[in-house]
Amino acid sequence: MDLEKKYGTKYVFENVFKGDKSKYDPVKRAEEICGFQTSRISNGNMAEQFNRVLNGEIRIESKPSLNTAEDREAYIWNFLKQNLTDKNGKPISDMHLAAIMGNMYVETGGSFDPANAEDSKGWAGSHNIGYISEYDSSDNIGWGLLQWTYSSRKDGLLEFAIDKENVGDMNVQLNYILYELKEDPYYSNRFNEFLSTGDIDSATEVFCDKIEQAGTPNMDDRIEAANHIYQKYFGGITNGKKGK
Repeated sequence: MDLEKKYGTKYVFENVFKGDKSKYDPVKRAEEICGFQTSRISNGNMAEQFNRVLNGEIRIESKPSLNTAEDREAYIWNFLKQNLTDKNGKPISDMHLAAIMGNMYVETGGSFDPANAEDSKGWAGSHNIGYISEYDSSDNIGWGLLQWTYSSRKDGLLEFAIDKENVGDMNVQLNYILYELKEDPYYSNRFNEFLSTGDIDSATEVFCDKIEQAGTPNMDDRIEAANHIYQKYFGGITNGKKGK
């Protein structure tokens, strides 16, 4: 029985967090809809996550198994292809999606790893889970798929994740990207400007300049990656293979 649909949010909150598991198992449901290990999340934080999910602010995704860069690349493409829309609710073009991912490719060193901390600040390699416990919005260290560096953006990611231990979660970061591009007053305007570009090279440059705001652009690498991703996934993707 889907208690959320039958009784609504108020019923779930009042019964789940009183510990009545005969009606509802909050741990199991939180794992299903949030993709986190809920042993690390307090009841209050789970309540906030439920609220965001039920209000449509967080997309419900099964917890992915993302062991390789190719797995992560395909997962990100599919997620954004399904969820990222323009201001009128229309899915963005594959060209614009590839431009975003070309930027991600360079920012993560080709790993597409959400637990990637900035190499030049002493965090070598692409999987830097050790940084999570030290996560600090004011440390000027780039983090994640877009290497968020500014304190306001890292604060925003932390607020969105609720718990520091979730800032390296793939689904948290992808949903935060959706929030920034579609709802943040500053970046949503820049996203609209990005969507007005008519070719993949200029789209990649505008995303880097206006949204990514990279300290070291390496623009040729971004454009090359964007074009490669576009050719690989144009028209859709299924299980890592080009769609028809």
